[in-house]
Amino acid sequence: MNFDDFLRQGEIRRKMQSYIDKREKAVAVAADAIASHQKAYVSVSGGKDSVVCACIADEAARRAGRELVLWAHVSDASFPGTEETIVALADQLGRELEISRGISCDGIRRAPAILEARQSRAVLCSGGGGWP
Repeated sequence: MNFDDFLRQGEIRRKMQSYIDKREKAVAVAADAIASHQKAYVSVSGGKDSVVCACIADEAARRAGRELVLWAHVSDASFPGTEETIVALADQLGRELEISRGISCDGIRRAPAILEARQSRAVLCSGGGGWP
């Protein structure tokens, strides 16, 4: 599945009332979290969960009038197409993208503390493989 496939599925599902209700609740929860910060980061992996999380956070940040930055770690171990998906997502949302490359697993474990220390920014993570 690629980014265009995500968009096609979304076109079908976004018209369902159950989807509309769940999405609205998710955006409201994210907007509350983002509202207390000037800038939020969303950790994206390029997978479906992080793409959805980024889209929800994007809408929430727009409602809250706050900045949002996408953050990703890309390495030789990443799945093929990962970086392309993440770049396409950032372009689609019109958001800044920070890509970290070649840091160790220990660097990834320390990343939340590093990001949270940067000007009181909210850090939103998604997916089953999020930060420990």
